[in-house]
Formats: sequence, C-alpha cells, structure tokens
Amino acid sequence: MQSFSATAECSVKEAKSYLENIENFQAPPLPAGSGYGRDKEVYNLRLDSGDYLLPPTLTDALIADIWFTLTKKLGANGMPPNETPKQYVLKVFEYYANRNMGNLAGLRPWTTKNFLECLTPKQRDQLAGEIVTYLKKYGVRDPENWTSPEGK
Repeated sequence: MQSFSATAECSVKEAKSYLENIENFQAPPLPAGSGYGRDKEVYNLRLDSGDYLLPPTLTDALIADIWFTLTKKLGANGMPPNETPKQYVLKVFEYYANRNMGNLAGLRPWTTKNFLECLTPKQRDQLAGEIVTYLKKYGVRDPENWTSPEGK
C-alpha cells in the first residue's frame, strides 16, 4: 500500500469526530496539470450553476464520494450501506492514496484526497469507523444516488 503524503498545509484539528472536520476543511487550489481538466471540483461547478441537486452537507458529499468509490470502483455493489465493514472504508482510503487526481471521480475528490492526507493513520482509522457509523444511521444522502441504510 502506498502511503499518504501531505500535499498541503493541513487544517484538520484533533477532535472527537474527524468526520465533522470535512465541513470546514479547505483543500489547496487544484494544481495546473493535475490531470483533472478543470479548475473546480464537480461539487463547486454544480453549486455555481444552480442546476443540480447536491448532498445536503459537505459530510454527505464525502460519504457520497466514499460510497461511489466503494461500489463503482472497488466493486462492492449490492451491499447496503448499513452493512459496510470498516475494512472496506479503509480500502477506499488506500484507493485514494494510490491514485492521482486524474484517476479519481466524485463530487469532491481533490478535497477528499487532501483531507485524508492530513490525517495520521490512527486518525484515518477513527474516521473509517465514523463513516461506518454514519452509513448505518443515514445511508448515502446524495440526491443522484440516494441509498437508505438498508440499501433501498
């Protein structure tokens, strides 16, 4: 497994819940030549246009990106969110660590990658547990891919 390497000044604070930090996390600007093909993430482009429904919070956007990667990129189709094991979420983190921006999809992949890079392995492990708890309670609250905790 490739390890994360911080690419930006990190603004993640020690916390009881690391998931809460995504609401205020500021990723650095997308670098020129990042392979991403634009200067804004999909979430921001959709927000600016006003033509798309978006997840209700930035936490939900992170969850949507984790779920998309888990189900579409890592093949965990058919599994309801409330049955997601922590090791699957850690596999998503590993996926982010091993990909450059041009190979990541989702609403905020640049932000997610930088957020994960700011966390220590222990903090990422705690975050994975928090994501599992969130999925059990709320499912995936993404208007384009809404999935209840039970997978309905």
